Amino acid sequence: MWNDSLEEKLLKIITRNLNATYKPNPKLLYHKTNKIYTLTYKITIYSKYPISKKDYYINAITGNLINVVDRIHTYDVHGTAVTRYSGTQTITTDLYNGDYRLRESGRGNGIYTFNLQMGTNYFAASDFTDDDNYWDNFNQDQDEVATDAHWATEKFFDYFYYTFNRNSIDNNGFALYNYVHANLVGMGFPNNVNAFWDGYRITYGDGNSNYSPLTSVDIVAHEITHGLTEYTANLVYQDESGALNEGFSDIFATIIEIYAKPIHINWTIGEDIGTPFRSLANPNQFNNPDTYLGVFWDMNNEVHQNSTVFSHWFYLLSEGGNGTNDNGHTYFFSGIGLNNAASIAYRTLVYYLPTNCNILRC
Repeated sequence: MWNDSLEEKLLKIITRNLNATYKPNPKLLYHKTNKIYTLTYKITIYSKYPISKKDYYINAITGNLINVVDRIHTYDVHGTAVTRYSGTQTITTDLYNGDYRLRESGRGNGIYTFNLQMGTNYFAASDFTDDDNYWDNFNQDQDEVATDAHWATEKFFDYFYYTFNRNSIDNNGFALYNYVHANLVGMGFPNNVNAFWDGYRITYGDGNSNYSPLTSVDIVAHEITHGLTEYTANLVYQDESGALNEGFSDIFATIIEIYAKPIHINWTIGEDIGTPFRSLANPNQFNNPDTYLGVFWDMNNEVHQNSTVFSHWFYLLSEGGNGTNDNGHTYFFSGIGLNNAASIAYRTLVYYLPTNCNILRC
């Protein structure tokens, strides 16, 4: 773990200690085994892949290894989640001190879903727990949406792993963290109708009277894709490169939703939580542009507004279409199918785009 600069950086944030490190620091102490105390060096080694954290006790005189103690006190099990947006699904959790938690270690370096309890302090977040691993946690706090986030994150990981042999967003098992029930107003947002990726985790607001909590499959996948973009093309989040950034998130949000729920195919973003935000098939429906510099194009280059030119390209590439665009150009062609279009989008993002790419010229 200490060789991964991002993990080291996150540890400093989590522990609020600028000197924190995963690098082993031997400690001289007496260790008891079989009622015998032995002077030992205790060394904690945390490996990232495969995941392992263990204390090694080494005889300080002979150098012999006398004991190893596992520091990861969990094991993964399959549970059943009655989700809010996706029906009943199988999820992976872990068993810890008699309760099941929304944590797992089998996908990459893990998937973890925490409860911010309408607060703003990540360090104060708690686990969602269940005593029988049947997660039907419908209550006034809307805790059921936590399993939506957890399951959607699992499906995101599975899609990229089984389709492109990619091990999480950085292709090195990046651990995926969800924080549900965030007080976004307390973080400076105008309301709780939002979710965001910050380079380390995904944070979800609970919505308002018009929108329910933002943990539907497409929104979860949209936010994690920002992480994928950060570890690949790293598109600058402004102007046209920012619109591409948002466009890729809508594209893979749609792909993951169709992968996870193939009998509920749609081309909109956010339909499960209320009125959709955007449409890939018909951007104009929600006052977004479908043509570069066409109707609804924002000359100030707002990234969400202009992203639909690119996401609509993906829809046409997949499904085909014909007509005349806002610039007077006619088009007619057949689509190549979702999977082929997804492969093109993936390779474009991962292998070809420069950081400051814009929609017309790269």
